[in-house]
Amino acid sequence: MGSIPMEYWDIAAAMIHNYDVSDLPEDKQRYAVRLIEAGDEEGLATMLWSMDEECQKMFGENTMKLSKRQLKRIIKEEKQKLLQESSMEQSYQYAEQLINDAILELAENFSDGELGDGAYDAKMNGDLALHELLTQAAIAAREK
Repeated sequence: MGSIPMEYWDIAAAMIHNYDVSDLPEDKQRYAVRLIEAGDEEGLATMLWSMDEECQKMFGENTMKLSKRQLKRIIKEEKQKLLQESSMEQSYQYAEQLINDAILELAENFSDGELGDGAYDAKMNGDLALHELLTQAAIAAREK
């Protein structure tokens, strides 16, 4: 945290948490958004500190102070969001592997003609997911 006063770290953390730069001068908002999207709390705190005079005008006595408990809660919430995103990515990868395994299994057990007929029937019945699966299996069967 270097020599940047704690109040600027608090303001930066609140801005990142709330994704709100509306109190900043227009010429600084775009830069602040980039820092927020990058999760660069230090860069944001440094920018705020360098704007000391403007910050005093913007926040002055109305500065929202964050307690350690509030900051820990915010960090915990952000960590949960990241873990959920990671979990969703793993679920996607698992589902993709299951689909690829199903395509290979179908390609090994049926001819490309049978799979093509099944794909056509699925399309006619409006089942686009099954149509795509059977089409990919037909292509794999043709290539073996």
